[in-house]
Amino acid sequence: MGTFCKTCNTENPPDAHFCSQCGLNLTQAGADSQTRVMHTSEMPVISSAERRMIFERTRRAFGTEDLIPHTGMLPVIDRSQRELTFIIADVSGSMGAKFDRETTKMEASIQALTLFITNKAKLDPDDEIGVITFTNLARLLHPLSRLAEHKAKMITTIQSLKDGSGTDLATGLAAASSAFEWARNGVVRRIMMYTDGQGGDPVTIAETLKARGVVIDVVGVGSKPSNVNEPLLKRVASVIEGVVHYRFIKDHNTLDAHFTRLAGKTATSVH
Repeated sequence: MGTFCKTCNTENPPDAHFCSQCGLNLTQAGADSQTRVMHTSEMPVISSAERRMIFERTRRAFGTEDLIPHTGMLPVIDRSQRELTFIIADVSGSMGAKFDRETTKMEASIQALTLFITNKAKLDPDDEIGVITFTNLARLLHPLSRLAEHKAKMITTIQSLKDGSGTDLATGLAAASSAFEWARNGVVRRIMMYTDGQGGDPVTIAETLKARGVVIDVVGVGSKPSNVNEPLLKRVASVIEGVVHYRFIKDHNTLDAHFTRLAGKTATSVH
């Protein structure tokens, strides 16, 4: 028998950690024997007011810089913009280490990505997501697929992530380049890449992808920025209207908030 979510009553597989419908942490909810009260940064996007609260919290966490250039609010959703997004996940051995004393970096990333998929499905179920993992080698775990039909399977794929060994940042980007359906026109191609380490030479493949119009968001995670090669990751990330799409994050609440923001439609003036 599956596990029923205490928030939305959706039945999930017995080994599921997060609800495939609303993103609730089933493990914690079960351990507490009551419905978990989610933080604002963890809530699925339901209303514009909730989205604005998440945005403001994220902006405070990252400083005074506007996250969306020239505006103080989340952008209006353009449902005519069809997006193809590859999640590129670092699953090196160090991702199993503790993150902000509450959870491992892998567990925090799984929760944040579950929120990303849940929120993006609410915003536009016609958008497509694929999942790639990398250590020294890259693996395509889930091809680009519409959220409307494949959201639950994507979340199951994310929840199955396990740490391995080694880090080669270029391999994940190369796998995405091979898996993007380049013959399709009228779509925005995105990459969301996160890592807690450094290794490989990803700049050449990143520049090739950006030259073909791909928007690359990069997230570094760890206890301090020196854990990652920030100058390198900033070169990998896109620059849109003067803003480098790179962030370093050292706590799981801010990670949740940032991935929630990334679920929105992206600007496309890429340099």
